[in-house]
Amino acid sequence: MTRKHKFIETIKELIQLHVDRVVLYQEALSTLLRPDRKDLKPIFGEMISGSIQFQQELKGSIAGLNGKMDGWDNEYKGAIYEVWESTRAPLVGSSSKSILETCEQECEAVQQAYQAALSFSEPMDAATEQLLRMQQANLREIQDEIREYHDAL
Repeated sequence: MTRKHKFIETIKELIQLHVDRVVLYQEALSTLLRPDRKDLKPIFGEMISGSIQFQQELKGSIAGLNGKMDGWDNEYKGAIYEVWESTRAPLVGSSSKSILETCEQECEAVQQAYQAALSFSEPMDAATEQLLRMQQANLREIQDEIREYHDAL
């Protein structure tokens, strides 16, 4: 497997992570029927739209590397994806505060996955590295917002 191909596979894992994050937060939104939980809808909506945007940017990165998304079946799960999956917590809780705690844990799991991708042993092009660092910083900002909201409850 060439270096470029291995790195493209890593980017596909991050895309899969964001695909699954969208599903996770959409499912969480569907459980917010109680009036005391409606305050979480904007947060979950932001998480969903952010992950959709990140997917698009990552797909663009693959195209920029002359990689192909053809035949990709939205089920690409390798070591980077496993970092996220093994450390994230399910979005459950009896209160908005407890749900936000699990959101913080999930955000930390995403940070760890991005750090693993950035620590990739093969060299990556500067544009892709910059994209990953920018997305990681945006994800950290969202995590900080969640923490602030959690602490205010």
